Amino acid sequence: MKYFSRLHVTALLLQCVLGGIAAGVIGFLILRKFGTVGDGAEWWGFAAFYLGGGLVLAARVWMSGIDVRRLFGPVPPRPVFRLTIVAVPMMALAIAGFWLLFLPLAYVAPGFVRQWGLASANMRPVVTLSGWSAQFLVAVVMAPVVEEVLFRGIILQRWAEKWGTRNAVIASSALFALGHVELLGHFVFGVVMCALYIRTKSLWVPIATHALNNGIVTVSTLASVLQPTHVEEQLTLESLKAQWWMGPLLLLIGAALLEWYRRRYWSDVNLRALLTGQLPYAAAEASEAPEAPAAA
Repeated sequence: MKYFSRLHVTALLLQCVLGGIAAGVIGFLILRKFGTVGDGAEWWGFAAFYLGGGLVLAARVWMSGIDVRRLFGPVPPRPVFRLTIVAVPMMALAIAGFWLLFLPLAYVAPGFVRQWGLASANMRPVVTLSGWSAQFLVAVVMAPVVEEVLFRGIILQRWAEKWGTRNAVIASSALFALGHVELLGHFVFGVVMCALYIRTKSLWVPIATHALNNGIVTVSTLASVLQPTHVEEQLTLESLKAQWWMGPLLLLIGAALLEWYRRRYWSDVNLRALLTGQLPYAAAEASEAPEAPAAA
């Protein structure tokens, strides 16, 4: 695990962000030069950002000497991928978290809610196949891979060296949530992704779960492409307050689905022990270590 000590999280995050910004600027200049800045331009910008940040991340992983095979772990058998359906309750909890977080703030800090929460919820939908393709590429392919490698593959294991597995799970999930508009549901999502990674010893499972979660949302936006004249209702402070019941309702639905999922797939797992135990990379490293020669 000495390899992870070579990666300082603050510096790594800064390098990835700067690499992403540089790639985003270059990508925007290329699009403008060829006159293709238009619908979906922001998603192509996001694609360039993730590409640049991902390349920096890959370079830093390679320079640190981390074994990528151990980091990702084996591709698990098909039945294990049933665990990815946790994306459904996670999505319900994320939407519930949006209401539970921003509804109280709508009464005390309406300006903040407009600029932060509602601006994200009312992001202009794409209406062309090109724009939607960029959105799909970012949400379903690039973001799951880059974010899971960064947060669960690197940061989780780096901080576990310093503070232990439980504290690393909490801290890395909190940092993951801070990178998203909705904090509550994304924190829970981060903890669940950590649990999936530790249980299956394969980063492919949280990547697939993350992709499924984003994919459901992305496919739902196809209506704006198939029916360009379709106008989606914008979320306002008034409608947020009027639909106050959405938060509690989706919280109950998400919690019920998550409990069903736990009983169905995790009933034989001691979650507390799992989240305080050895991480996949260290376990793989220990299992592959040569045995000491027997004493004569």
